[in-house]
Amino acid sequence: MSFPEKEQVTVQGPCNRMSGTNTLPYPWFSFTLISSTKMACPDLRQENIVIDALNNATLVEILNDVMILSNTENLNMVFRAVD
Repeated sequence: MSFPEKEQVTVQGPCNRMSGTNTLPYPWFSFTLISSTKMACPDLRQENIVIDALNNATLVEILNDVMILSNTENLNMVFRAVD
């Protein structure tokens, strides 16, 4: 996952690259998918699980190189920044 510009979100899954937006102010999060490639691969099911989780995330917390996307229904996705 990367944030190339303000309000833009890109996700590189095992099969596809997706672009979307988050227009809510921190700490709120709302991923809106705008475009996606349409490649099939053996990991497509897992990719769809990640996209569903992104769509259900409502909060973002950032501390140093860690970002947590979560919601009130026990969703917790932890991302660590890489160079």
